[in-house]
Amino acid sequence: MLSKANRSMVVKNVVNEVMNGCFPIHNKEASTRILALLAFNEIGVEQGISTLKHLNKTSACTRIFAEEGYFSFGKLHSFIELSENDDWTPVDHFTKEIEDEFDQLFIPVASFSLVSELVHFFDSRPLARIIQRSLLKGIKVTMVEDIVNPYSQSIRERDWDKGTSFLKNELFNQIKKLQGFGVTLIHSDQVKSYFQRQTAGRRALLTEEEVIKANRNHQIEIFLSSGTLITPLARDTARNLGIRLTLR
Repeated sequence: MLSKANRSMVVKNVVNEVMNGCFPIHNKEASTRILALLAFNEIGVEQGISTLKHLNKTSACTRIFAEEGYFSFGKLHSFIELSENDDWTPVDHFTKEIEDEFDQLFIPVASFSLVSELVHFFDSRPLARIIQRSLLKGIKVTMVEDIVNPYSQSIRERDWDKGTSFLKNELFNQIKKLQGFGVTLIHSDQVKSYFQRQTAGRRALLTEEEVIKANRNHQIEIFLSSGTLITPLARDTARNLGIRLTLR
């Protein structure tokens, strides 16, 4: 297990890399930029994380922000392998600049406590604040409901379905309220087809603003996927700033 000091150094290095990674630079190859948020939970963690690998098979670019528990028990490497994505950052490092970069939000691992905080507008938890702001801005929010639906098979398999009918109804009503707030609920086995539909047929677009951002990050080259649309201003700005536009 990493010491707190070593863990902080790892986190710092990761943040520096990803700030110059998926969203600011490589997202020119993606038609959809997805922010994945993971609540820490006793159950459903592996099941939820494993759904993230399906996003890699779409034209989306995904960044993962998770609560501290994922970084504290020496299992981060296995989580990275399970998700097939090494872009993991503690949610405490989330910034306004990152928030402005994503197109939609995906919550593969939720919890009853997170749902309750969202429904009752509590905002002391970083995860809840990010989701609440996204909903208020009209940003698409999707949540895997397997471990927050008291009537789901995942809950039954873990013997968490033995509570009173009143308790289960209250928990179920909470996720129904979330739907009313604009949260789309899906099952883990629907993630692959859901995001394939979300990203199918969309072409990436390179704009002048994105070229300027790349220049601010001291980039001299932007890699583009085949079929990427480049606006005339983006092409002229890249030429003036000495930034190469490279297809791959």
